[in-house]
Amino acid sequence: MRTASDIVTLAENYKSRILLCHGCKSADTCSVIQVLSLAVPEGSEIAVVVEGPDEKEAIKGIQGLFAGERKKVLIVDDEPDILDLLDSTFTRHGYRTAAALDGKDAIEKARSFSPDFVLLDLMLPGIDGWEVCRLLNKEFKGIPVIMLTAKCLAEDRLLGLEAGAKDYVTKPIDMRELLAKVEKLIGANARDNEQA
Repeated sequence: MRTASDIVTLAENYKSRILLCHGCKSADTCSVIQVLSLAVPEGSEIAVVVEGPDEKEAIKGIQGLFAGERKKVLIVDDEPDILDLLDSTFTRHGYRTAAALDGKDAIEKARSFSPDFVLLDLMLPGIDGWEVCRLLNKEFKGIPVIMLTAKCLAEDRLLGLEAGAKDYVTKPIDMRELLAKVEKLIGANARDNEQA
């Protein structure tokens, strides 16, 4: 179960102010209009009030926190700015994240973090993204990988898919498109696991 501190941590990624009203019996009895009622470990309820320009996104992220176990994403990119952007975007949308700057670190993080899916840049120092993808697919059967790259030639896309990637996104990254692809991929992977 998630706690109030999880919500506050998530809120730090938004330009929204999140107030936690302890003591409300339910969202219905809270005097503030925009409220979510969420169970916490003690079994009591908390009304979460979101105010600010990003309130719809904040509410979506908070709901994701409490919808069940948060999905884990391993983000691999040698550009710190892109890594930070992806990390904050996925954290804001309720995912748990781990980051790696090179191929060797990516393999080690995959072993310790056990991600549900991987966002993988192709041009990495040391072991390149294609080889990392092959190694991940060999060691972690069926782990979904989305390639992220500035390379947009059809032949590069084909190499990524042949290495075991499930999808391919070119830079500059459209975050809405990437999030939609991830949701679709997670849904497809869950259905595959249920049928297995």
